[in-house]
Amino acid sequence: MFLGLDGTLYDFFNGKQDLDDCKVLFVGNAVKRIQEDYLRILRYFRFYGRIAKEPNQHCADTLQAIRENADGLAGISGERIWMELKKILVGNHAASIMKSMYELQLYPYMGLPRAANVSEFHAVYERSKVMEAKAATLLAALMKDENDVMTMDERLKISAEERKTAAFVVNNRGEKSHDDVLKPYKDLIMANQRKEKNIVQYVLEVLKYQGDTHIYEGIKSWPLPVFPITGKDLIAAGIPKDKKFGHMLNNIRDVWIESDYKLTKDELMVKLLELAKNR
Repeated sequence: MFLGLDGTLYDFFNGKQDLDDCKVLFVGNAVKRIQEDYLRILRYFRFYGRIAKEPNQHCADTLQAIRENADGLAGISGERIWMELKKILVGNHAASIMKSMYELQLYPYMGLPRAANVSEFHAVYERSKVMEAKAATLLAALMKDENDVMTMDERLKISAEERKTAAFVVNNRGEKSHDDVLKPYKDLIMANQRKEKNIVQYVLEVLKYQGDTHIYEGIKSWPLPVFPITGKDLIAAGIPKDKKFGHMLNNIRDVWIESDYKLTKDELMVKLLELAKNR
């Protein structure tokens, strides 16, 4: 289908009517089109998410053509597959599309686990919509543990940041009980702050996964506190720099964390001296 310079629409396969009807079909013979480039299997689903108004309204012949040629994806590079899959995940109807892709046995060629929890994926997709979860966060719903993340990465060659996001979500997605609902997530940030520069973003992705907008907004707007005590402060207070020195610094940091990061430097120094007496 193309438009001539004089405004004439040349439409040899009734494509204009299909667009008007929000239908997605291969041009001509679906099997031939797929076998020309097996990545068209995933492109079909990507365009379905962009064009179709309702989920799961696929043409039976199209699905059969995809099913019969699914193994052709084995010859497609992981990077090309991920480029398409990522767009599917953050598009419309992603939950029903993922279910269809599993039913059509596409998952082995994308490095996805056989025993994936597709129902969990559906739940996460729906509850995280308003917060726009990243593709890696959504994909984590299919993963049982970090080993599944590594298997996926081996096939798809996702970026290091995407891999770390998926792994962090998998390892920290469980509900955290505390009287102060923000506290467990504040502590998670502070416990990883020195080794993960993007820790706040990782925690926010966990909260998108859980779908709790109240906690998400609370952590998003939380001004990151700075621990007011340094090693120099300990030395100035007369703490000997021996093998227990680091342990003392960690202890006083734990006191600060327990106070919900509210104790001042002076207050912490008083407690530090109390701890030093019991060394």
